[in-house]
Amino acid sequence: MKVLNSKSLGIFALEAKSTLIKFPFVILTSICATILSIYLIESNWTDKNQLRLLSVLILGIPILIGAKLLSLKPILGKEINLHLSTLVGILLLALFYFATRENVAPNYFLLYFQVSFMAHLLLSFVLFLRNGEISGFWQFNKTLFIRCVLTTIYSAFLYIGMALILISIEYLFDFNIPKTLYIDLFIFCAFVFQTWHFLAGIPGDLTKVNESTDYPIGLKIFTQYLLIPLLTLYMLVLYAYLFKIILQWNLPKGLVSWMISTMSVLGIFNLLLLYPKSRDKEDHWIASYSKYFYIALLPLITLLLVAVGKRISDYGVTESRYFLVAIACCLFCNSLYFIASTKKDIRFIPISLFIFAFLSSFGPWGAYKFSLRSQERRLEKILMKNNILEHGKINVNHGELPLAEEKDISSIVEYIVKNHGDSSFKQWLSSIAPLAKTNGLHVSDLVRALGIKYTPPNINSQNTSFSYSTLLNLEPIEIETYSHVLEFGTDSYKQFSFHKKNYQLYIDNDRSVVEIRRDRDVFATFNLAAAREKIESSRLEHKTGNLPLEFMTLKSESSKFQAKLILRNFLGTSRDHKIKIENLSGLLFFKSIEESHR
Repeated sequence: MKVLNSKSLGIFALEAKSTLIKFPFVILTSICATILSIYLIESNWTDKNQLRLLSVLILGIPILIGAKLLSLKPILGKEINLHLSTLVGILLLALFYFATRENVAPNYFLLYFQVSFMAHLLLSFVLFLRNGEISGFWQFNKTLFIRCVLTTIYSAFLYIGMALILISIEYLFDFNIPKTLYIDLFIFCAFVFQTWHFLAGIPGDLTKVNESTDYPIGLKIFTQYLLIPLLTLYMLVLYAYLFKIILQWNLPKGLVSWMISTMSVLGIFNLLLLYPKSRDKEDHWIASYSKYFYIALLPLITLLLVAVGKRISDYGVTESRYFLVAIACCLFCNSLYFIASTKKDIRFIPISLFIFAFLSSFGPWGAYKFSLRSQERRLEKILMKNNILEHGKINVNHGELPLAEEKDISSIVEYIVKNHGDSSFKQWLSSIAPLAKTNGLHVSDLVRALGIKYTPPNINSQNTSFSYSTLLNLEPIEIETYSHVLEFGTDSYKQFSFHKKNYQLYIDNDRSVVEIRRDRDVFATFNLAAAREKIESSRLEHKTGNLPLEFMTLKSESSKFQAKLILRNFLGTSRDHKIKIENLSGLLFFKSIEESHR
């Protein structure tokens, strides 16, 4: 048994060493991503530039894998030097890091996913572009797909096993194991072990992949006896809904667009997995099923375009609607190709997806610029209609707006600020300058600067909306007897360290309170419902605009803790003497009395 174990360990060590020699830059990148992730967790994820660097390191894993594989197989008859391809990959990563430094978080991560998707697509087909390599293309991607599934399973079992060992040690020996160690272990399994194990399964000789005819029996069972029946039933449900729309002559629901696109993508992926069997005589029905599947997609694609077109007509273009239209166009092109073409080259699928993803990622025609222009034009139209925007300037002395248009304006401003920043409004508002200097973007302040009450989109006539704010940077704030100050935003949970102990500022929306906690102990409580009633009864002439600081100040004091909240934004809805908080931000002043007496 010892000999067997030593041989197994020796083989494992040799494979690990061989993989390291074969993919040194990829493994180094995964290790750097692990170290940076652990560091960010220990520092509470506060540095945005380091978070962006981490995302680029993760993106570097598929890009550097592709750089290595390009050097293993001649592309279009020419060999590519490993160092040259690796250098190009690193330069592309650096370009992405610096080109996206001004991107606002939601669109940054959307673009990041898009670029990562393109990198994986390019890796899937770029090694097999020559004629006669369709089988090699399928075998290579089948190998990667199965290896990815196995690697995920192994990584999950490794993490669960190690976590159970740590839990047992902590319970049996009364050790105090830091909770972050479990997260660190998960990161190690996800980045280092999973990457290393996956790389070990990549074929070493890519020139011989085209000769393989292997088709796993498990894959056949999964695709033919599970995926095909499920997808066929799903398609029948969508067709039943299509007939209902036609008979009742109603416009389709917006969510049906995502249902159709999901079903279509899964269906095409399933046909890709079935491709080798479609050429066998005993499975000739697969080729017929494939053709009729693409024919059946055409009416559903039309339904998808009608549904998303209705949303665009009512609410303009956003990134998600843009991508739905792009997906529909890509599905339409693939359907026409596989219906009309006699060759039916399956490489057309990833290549067409890559082209659509690439064209929609940048430029004035891309998803981000196009969506921003659409929402800017929509906002301008509403403002001009209500005499709020006149000759490029904001007129705050306009009449009262209907609730629906208040909601529309608030929704558009919120979308633009959260996805693209506040630069769109600087041409209209000179008062935007002090807001731009604060940490974070305040949608409610921008809406009120237009002379409009901020109204969240989910407000209805049965709810009473409220919106209070003040500009904290316009006058000095007295610190009084407090020792520390902390800025907080709209997150419901903010952790901070004070005298080497961890505290939490927690916004409880159910009880309408803000609490300062340490473990299970509550050190300070601020009643937001009572504060709202006090503000409402005191503000009088300040019904709109920014309120004095004393209106927005809440205090809490106990034998252990002294604290004061100054609210910058306090927005929400009120119904039946209960409030729901939509936006809460400001400054927390505090002092620990028990610490100061030591």
